[in-house]
Amino acid sequence: MAAPVELSVSNICWPDTITANQRRIAHQKAIDMLVQLDVPAIDVAPTKAWPRILSSGPQAIDKQDVSEYVDTLRGRKIAGFQALTYQIPGEIFGDKEGRDTLKTHIRGIIDLAQLAGVRTIIYGSPNTRALPKNRARSEMQAMAADFFDKLGGYATKHDVILGIEPVSRLYVENGFGRSGSEVDSFLSALNNPEGSSAHNPVLVPDRFAMQDSGENIFKTITRAAEGGRLASHWQVSEKGMALVGSKTHENHRAFARALGHIVSGKKMFKMITLAIEMMPDKNQPLDKNIKDIERAVRFVRTHYPVN
Repeated sequence: MAAPVELSVSNICWPDTITANQRRIAHQKAIDMLVQLDVPAIDVAPTKAWPRILSSGPQAIDKQDVSEYVDTLRGRKIAGFQALTYQIPGEIFGDKEGRDTLKTHIRGIIDLAQLAGVRTIIYGSPNTRALPKNRARSEMQAMAADFFDKLGGYATKHDVILGIEPVSRLYVENGFGRSGSEVDSFLSALNNPEGSSAHNPVLVPDRFAMQDSGENIFKTITRAAEGGRLASHWQVSEKGMALVGSKTHENHRAFARALGHIVSGKKMFKMITLAIEMMPDKNQPLDKNIKDIERAVRFVRTHYPVN
């Protein structure tokens, strides 16, 4: 029997408006739409759910804060955290202070994920992943290994999965992990029994980044799956975070085929989450943005093996 695929919609899909009351209304209307469409889960950008993180850090969010937010979801579960480092300074390949700032913040996000019962956190964060031109590749690989090994270990201890998604050159011209294949090769070396890590971060497939890299999506995903490096959380997106389904439908076929292969093959996962990731059009009224969420959900249900 094939593993089921649950649909999730990221909370970055609806407007992040100026006032607290406007944000509440936008959130409520979006959740109302997800309830109508019977979408069972959402992905959460932590700073959008709990803006206090920006001033006080993730450690400022307590169990009551989490409970109050979950109550607004009307039965939707939080499938994953994304946009983990929004407005947080520091780079993986920058100075020690910046790296330490990032590590401290991500450890706080892992603590929050455990508190909220969130299984997977997804490291995208293109602004933190620029590769310096004046450093040897071996040095940068070692820095990335140290960064993700330590965070992966911390996540494992807190029953959280650290996922790394590829990042398109559209968002960072020369970045670490520009394709799923690059991320998987890094993870293969990191997780090698002869290497330093047993903490096993995993590859989170992202449709647009993998298409943009020109890689063989099916081959990359099956290779990661065979090596135990594939996340049970995938992201479907378009160029520029546009409305999902607004581009050529052909571009989704390889990703959908890979997903179908994974869920119908050996039972590696109890469930896979497919998350819709897009940005609202700031020039549109709220109701039009909410309607776009409905369009994206219907598109994904038509073109992917998802309920």
